[in-house]
Amino acid sequence: MHKRLEEILHITKGEWVGEKERLTTEITRLSTDTRTLLPGTLFVPLSGERFDGHDFVEEAFAKGAVSSFWKRGKRIPQSLVNAPLILVEDPLTAMQELSSTYRQETGCLIIAITGSNGKTTTKDLITSLLKERYRVHATDGNLNNHIGLPLTLLSMPEKTEIAVVEMGMNHFGELERLSRIARPDMAVITNIGEAHLEYLGTREGIATAKTEILSGMDERGILYYPAEEPLIPATSRFKAFSGKKISCGFTEKGMIQGRVVKDLGLEGTLLEALFNSSQGAGAPSSLKVTIPLPGRHLAQNALYALAIATHLGLTPSEIEKALRSMTHTKMRMQVEKGVNGITLINDAYNASPTSMRAALRFLEELEGYEQKIAILGDMGELGPDAPALHRQIGRELYPGRIDYVFVTGPLAKEYEEGAKEKGYPHVKHFSSREGLIEAVCSLATPTTVVLLKASRFMHFEEIGKAIMREKVE
Repeated sequence: MHKRLEEILHITKGEWVGEKERLTTEITRLSTDTRTLLPGTLFVPLSGERFDGHDFVEEAFAKGAVSSFWKRGKRIPQSLVNAPLILVEDPLTAMQELSSTYRQETGCLIIAITGSNGKTTTKDLITSLLKERYRVHATDGNLNNHIGLPLTLLSMPEKTEIAVVEMGMNHFGELERLSRIARPDMAVITNIGEAHLEYLGTREGIATAKTEILSGMDERGILYYPAEEPLIPATSRFKAFSGKKISCGFTEKGMIQGRVVKDLGLEGTLLEALFNSSQGAGAPSSLKVTIPLPGRHLAQNALYALAIATHLGLTPSEIEKALRSMTHTKMRMQVEKGVNGITLINDAYNASPTSMRAALRFLEELEGYEQKIAILGDMGELGPDAPALHRQIGRELYPGRIDYVFVTGPLAKEYEEGAKEKGYPHVKHFSSREGLIEAVCSLATPTTVVLLKASRFMHFEEIGKAIMREKVE
């Protein structure tokens, strides 16, 4: 982004404090964090319960910031009375308005992704495919909320043709806000699971919240959603949406249908996709490709990516080439080698009952290993039903499919209780990670495979590092 301060002043309806000659100065980026701030930046002082970004404005200027937003009505300290400040009602809102304007100016196609699980994997797949033909910009890491989305949009190169953005939420109204900022042309709702039950109450509530992604779309928009999920079509926003609604799934219910031809274990999945006329003229009627991601449960995410890629004109050969060189985000079914030649499947970026079941089913069905170990941690944001949901996962473990299940965390004790109820003997709760790591490493052989699965706040990457012979922080 390249904008003069006078343009930003106009877009945000701000008030200038400082020398007028500076208004022609151009900024190339925004930052909310002085620790990573670079020269030429407009600083955005955000405030939270425990911090006030205005306390860091002076530091931002010392590091080369060109200007900074400042909340109108807030006292300006003597050290900043002559500083190049833009007074706005709210710095966050000003950043959001600026990002929305820049998004419209670029004229790029916006593909927005939400869902209880699989957002990042779907983003990675779509991005990898579309880069084969287009100039693509995508969400970095987990910058998918009311702060991260504007930063993602504002960091787009001006010649971006397609932006693939994640939209995360855990409360009603949040996704509507994000959708109105980004104005998506295409959207994907990956699934409706149990994540955020703590705040949304029921799966019906989750479906209502997820369909808020349609709020910023018009009749030219396209929504891709899971064919096997009846809660999405039942929502009022889905019914009112006048754009295309394309269901994707692995039954005859799907307008776009997928079929797992062969499970290739850790090498991925051989997937066949069957398309219909909604893909547009020139699109193939079917496509058979190898998705280089382990787990049948990721095939649904791949189906969305294939549908979007073919709709946007990619040929089968372009898709195959892109998949061969695909990279995806760490800690999402990431396969590595660890101590004593052990195979580690790190799927610990996040967890919900839906994704936990899928990962465990994958481990159960995985062939070629003499010993299988699952290391499970707590699943977050499940509300008052959290203990019961953890216990139910334990009840679904069966002797002979996974050799050992080691669990750690306050709620993880429920896995153990549920497993014991069903007669699964080889589950053990560890109060210390050191004890768990020692137990795993003592069992490790080249024919051992270990699954790591927990919500992000459990920081299971520390366990992964230890198994990979790295220091535990």
